[in-house]
Amino acid sequence: QQSAGLVVAVAVIFGVVTLATMLGCVTLTTLGVEKLKLPTSGRYAQAVAGASVAACGAAVSLIGM
Repeated sequence: QQSAGLVVAVAVIFGVVTLATMLGCVTLTTLGVEKLKLPTSGRYAQAVAGASVAACGAAVSLIGM
């Protein structure tokens, strides 16, 4: 049997590592996108965001998560 304290510790460590990984990925992506010199008009920003959400949804559906 595992103690409740060990379960809580594992959950907390998992959460912290997950958040740190996500923050690192977002930071690196943001720094990379800033170097692309994209037009600042943002004319297609909503369409790109929607396409990204749709692509993520399709990927999750295909993988079966």
